[in-house]
Amino acid sequence: MNLTVTMKRKLFCWVLICLPFAGISQGVKKTSFYNNQVEISLPVEFEKGGDPPEQNRLYFPDKERSFKFSIVLSDDEVSDNDIPGYTDLAITAVKRESSSAKIYDDGISLNAGKNIGYIKYNSSETLSLFEYVFYGSLHDKLLTFYFSCKAEDRSKWEKKIDAIVSSLRINDKVIQ
Repeated sequence: MNLTVTMKRKLFCWVLICLPFAGISQGVKKTSFYNNQVEISLPVEFEKGGDPPEQNRLYFPDKERSFKFSIVLSDDEVSDNDIPGYTDLAITAVKRESSSAKIYDDGISLNAGKNIGYIKYNSSETLSLFEYVFYGSLHDKLLTFYFSCKAEDRSKWEKKIDAIVSSLRINDKVIQ
């Protein structure tokens, strides 16, 4: 009898620990870009598309127009070691663009040995958009991911985008 109560408590605790992550892993698909050098897990709501397609820019339009997500591989030379300094420059640029911008969080995470920088902020004079920008280096070129949604939808999307950032894998060793 005592063992059953103990097992029920452990199961209950396990459910409480895992429950917050349940919504993140449901409805997610692994996707590769740029000749399989970039791998990321995206919510099923993100469908590759866009018009017109560009070689270094990928769009993920939303049918309801509730968010925007894009990936850009620029010609800007940024090495993996430059990502922390680039984050400082990006924060300065956000503040310069809008004096009323509110930065919620910024930093650097290490994903599979690669530096990934990120900034979460509200932009524009009316603070009507929540923007989440994260970036890394692919063959010493800046790889940037842009997400934006209405400010009131921040709570709906922020954890999903955090999960996307955590899933990002950049493999410079794959030959183009």
